[in-house]
Amino acid sequence: MNTLKQVQEIAQLLLKHGYTLRVAESCTGGNISHHLTETDGSSLWFGGGMVTYTPETKREWLLSEWREEWHSDLVREDVAVAMALSLWKKGSSSPSLITLSTTGVAGDSPYCGHQPGEMWVAAVVCGEIHTLKVTLPPQESRQERIQALTEAALSFLLSLLERK
Repeated sequence: MNTLKQVQEIAQLLLKHGYTLRVAESCTGGNISHHLTETDGSSLWFGGGMVTYTPETKREWLLSEWREEWHSDLVREDVAVAMALSLWKKGSSSPSLITLSTTGVAGDSPYCGHQPGEMWVAAVVCGEIHTLKVTLPPQESRQERIQALTEAALSFLLSLLERK
């Protein structure tokens, strides 16, 4: 499924249920937000996003309850969850707010023992936390990895919304 079709289906489901979506992106570098806002009428269901690309920005903007183990590794399931929860809590923990976060390695070099194309996605949907680990083939280019990670995160979100 192409990204535009994914976003259109996500938009329909968000509107149908009266949900608003916010995203916190790291390894996808704003690509998810970019695709979401390409859809006409996205302001009706997309509340915004933030790109927290560096460890410092993640810590300052989203990870106020900093854990010691995060100093050496932010490509973790619990980091993705903390990012999504932080964004959800900033939205008054509304049951109509859906949050999605990504953290991983999009570049060409390993990071903290993680290979390029490794990512965690977390979503808070109706107050429930969901996670997905993504591992892509190593031969893809940086831009191909970012796009594939974006598509994986959107596909994950779509599957969660289809269950509601």
